Amino acid sequence: MSTRRLFAAVRDLDPPGGGAERSLAALLNGISAPGPTLETAPEYTPMLPAGEIHSHLAWTVHAFASQDRGAPIGLLEPEVGIATTDLPIEGLWSKIAWGLRERGGERRRRKWAHDRHIARRSKQFAKHVGTWLDGMEHAGGLGLTQLEWAPGAAQAFQSRNLPYVMFVRDDTVFRLQERFRPVMEGAALICAAGEGLLSDIRSRFSIQRGHSVPLPIDFEGRFGSM
Repeated sequence: MSTRRLFAAVRDLDPPGGGAERSLAALLNGISAPGPTLETAPEYTPMLPAGEIHSHLAWTVHAFASQDRGAPIGLLEPEVGIATTDLPIEGLWSKIAWGLRERGGERRRRKWAHDRHIARRSKQFAKHVGTWLDGMEHAGGLGLTQLEWAPGAAQAFQSRNLPYVMFVRDDTVFRLQERFRPVMEGAALICAAGEGLLSDIRSRFSIQRGHSVPLPIDFEGRFGSM
C-alpha cells in the first residue's frame, strides 16, 4: 500500500451534483493509479506518437461524501475507497434561502439563510468527517475539500493537524466571505479553476499558497494519434 494518502471530504461526489464532482472524481481516479503528472505528461502533438511518459506512484485515496443524492453511478474506480454519511444536503435554512431569492433577477439564495445553512451543516459534517478519519491511519496524510461543506471538512482536518487542499470552482467563497475565510486561509494550498479566479482569491484572502489548475483534456482520445 502506498505511504502517500489522500483524504477527500466533500458534500457530493458519486452521484455528482455537477461538473465539480466529476472533475474531482477524475482527479481521485488519476492519483489512485500510477501515471504522469501535469508537469511530466508528454506534450501532445496531433497525429504524432506520444513522447516518453514519466509516471508518479499511486496514492492511497479515501473519499467521504453524502449519500443524499442516491446510489453511485460508477464515477470512481475500485482503487478509490468511498464512505458515506446520511447527512441530507438540504435543510430548513437552505429551503428558506431558496424561497427568498435575492431581487434583481439573480436566482441566488438569500445570503443570511444560506450562511446559516452552511454553518449548521458544517458543524455536523465536521463531526462525521472526524469519526471517519479516526477510523483510519491518517497521520502524515493530506486532506482535500471543495464547495459548500468545505468549512466542516477543514475543521476536521485542522483539529487533527492534517494539511489540506481547498478547490475553488465558483463564487461561493466570495458571497459568504467570512464564513469561508478560515477555510481559505487555513489551507496549505488553494487550487482555483483559472488565473482570474485565483487573482480574485488573492485579493480577498491571505492564502498560504495558490495554484491555477486547468481542467484535464484527453487530446489523444478526442483527436487520435498515429
